[in-house]
Amino acid sequence: MHMEKPVSIYAAYRLVCENTRKAESLHKKAIKDRQFNIDGDKSEKTVIGQGGDATNRFVRTDTEKHPNSKFSEKVLVSPFCKTSSTCNSKSGVFAQDITSVEAALNQGVSTNRPVQSSHIPMWLNDSGLYEDIPSIDLGLVDALTWQCLMGNDMNVRAILKAGYKAMKRYSGLNPITAAIRGKNLQCLKLVLAVPEIRELVNDKDGFGARPLQAVAEIPGIDPYEFAREIVKAGGVDRGYRDGQYSALMVCLMRRGGGSIWTPNIFAEILPVSDLEYKTKDGETVVSLAKKLNNQDALRMIMNWQKFGEESLNNAVLNNSISF
Repeated sequence: MHMEKPVSIYAAYRLVCENTRKAESLHKKAIKDRQFNIDGDKSEKTVIGQGGDATNRFVRTDTEKHPNSKFSEKVLVSPFCKTSSTCNSKSGVFAQDITSVEAALNQGVSTNRPVQSSHIPMWLNDSGLYEDIPSIDLGLVDALTWQCLMGNDMNVRAILKAGYKAMKRYSGLNPITAAIRGKNLQCLKLVLAVPEIRELVNDKDGFGARPLQAVAEIPGIDPYEFAREIVKAGGVDRGYRDGQYSALMVCLMRRGGGSIWTPNIFAEILPVSDLEYKTKDGETVVSLAKKLNNQDALRMIMNWQKFGEESLNNAVLNNSISF
């Protein structure tokens, strides 16, 4: 029987299921073809070259000895998980193709159980097996956090649709900071739409970063749209008690590594920040802007203190033009 080249290991398992059912039909036909009647008695033709079960292409596999090949007529068992409650680094919920993720979700594989990120296989090789190449080590992540970090909004949507139970505290990145680090605005919008996850909008992740701080650190692009989504979800840049640099301060220091200071993100965070806040080394937003000789930032702060929101650019902040 000809089998098309599978695009993922789950697709391969589906093909195995389909073709095994075809094999069952062919097996019955082969047995019938080998039988004939002699005076009412059934006899079986001798087939030259038939070597018994060892060479019988229709031989049944002992699925008890091969749990990863186990299947039934209706249910495809995850090849990565022995039971529906387990979840490991090779679980389908960490795969990047939607077929694998949905197959694992259908088996009830957990999506909020953390695993070591450095052990998660990154891609499929030519033989349809995952390659173990530790290339990203960001501590413990669960499936939703991993998909957010990979920027795979289709998989994020599938996991949320299946029902995701958010944790109160994450050992590493949480879904919000992971979506920010993954630089996928759609992933961020999806996770912020979930009330359980949105509650984390002002919480630190396992690395001690709040979502707005993580936004301010995004390299390479002007992340003002990410900041807007966090602020809309209730994110604030206040209440620091450990002397950290606030998100507004981090905005001023967006220099090097592909990051530049822009007034757009500064304007997004300015209304929800505390201008009087001091870091452990005594810096405020104003003192830092002066040290960096950022006249634009100083002018924006002064106008904000005098005129409030009217001083900001509504065309950028609210995607609208005020008349």
